[in-house]
Amino acid sequence: RISRVASVVSLLIPGVGGLLARRPDLGFLGVLSFGFAAVFFAWHDGVVPDPLSVGAAGSLAFMAAGCVSALVYLAIVSAGLMIRRNL
Repeated sequence: RISRVASVVSLLIPGVGGLLARRPDLGFLGVLSFGFAAVFFAWHDGVVPDPLSVGAAGSLAFMAAGCVSALVYLAIVSAGLMIRRNL
């Protein structure tokens, strides 16, 4: 049961998967990439205050960066779960 609870907590809380795998570097990268993805998706309008200066390319670039951050986060969580399984 403890292993199942640890797996669920690893998926729900950013960085816990790396810490449970005894890899604090994966935990830090998980928190960092989750934070970037959350900021990019929450602030999808971009950093340019005037939308006419860049147009739709600004929000598209911001959303692309958010998608990349989310994919990196998923890869880090998967790596942490695989490492923990092999311990």
